[in-house]
Amino acid sequence: AGASLTGNTYAGEVRPRYESDLGFRVSGKILKRQVSIGDVVKKGQLLAQLDPADMALNEASQRAQLNSLDAQLKVAQLDYERNKKLFDEGVIGASGLDHFLAAYDAAKAQVEAGRAQVRAMSNQTGYTELRADHDGIITAAMGEPGQVVTAGQTVVRLAHSGEVEVASSVPEDQVGRMRVGMPVQVALWASPGTSAQ
Repeated sequence: AGASLTGNTYAGEVRPRYESDLGFRVSGKILKRQVSIGDVVKKGQLLAQLDPADMALNEASQRAQLNSLDAQLKVAQLDYERNKKLFDEGVIGASGLDHFLAAYDAAKAQVEAGRAQVRAMSNQTGYTELRADHDGIITAAMGEPGQVVTAGQTVVRLAHSGEVEVASSVPEDQVGRMRVGMPVQVALWASPGTSAQ
C-alpha cells in the first residue's frame, strides 16, 4: 500500500489491527493441525489437537492415587473412631486420642488435595484442543503434526476479522508536518484504482 500526504508518497503495509498468537495451555505432541495459512476460520473452530494419550494416562494415574488416598482415609477414620471409644471408656488418655485425630485430619486433607489434582487433570485433558478465539484468517502456522510443543508455544497466528490499519514509515524530516487526524489517502498497489481516506 502507499500513503499520500501533501503530494508525498510513502510505502506502507496493510495489516489487521488485532492478531492472536494461539498455543495450547498444556505441553504435548501435535496429533493434527486442521488449518493452513490463508484459511478463514470462525470463533470456536478446531485449529489443532494434541495427542490425548499422555493426558489420559496422567488422569488415570491421578484417579488411582485418589482411590489410594480414600482407602487411607477410611483406615484413619476407623482408627480414630475405635480409639475415641477407648478414650470415652477411660482406657486411653487425651494425648493418645489426639494422635489418631491428627492422622484422620491429615488423611482428609490429602483426599481433598487429591480431588483437586484430579479436577485439574480433567481440565488439562480438555486443553488438548486448540480453538479459534475470534473469527479471522490464519496468517502463520508454526506447529506440525508430530511436533512436541510446550504450553503457550505459538502454533498458529490468527488475524481477527474486522478493522485493519496501515503502517507507514515517514522520513524524519517530514514527521513534523504530520498531525493526528490529518487526512491521508491510501492506495493499494495490488489493486490499482482502489483507494481510501
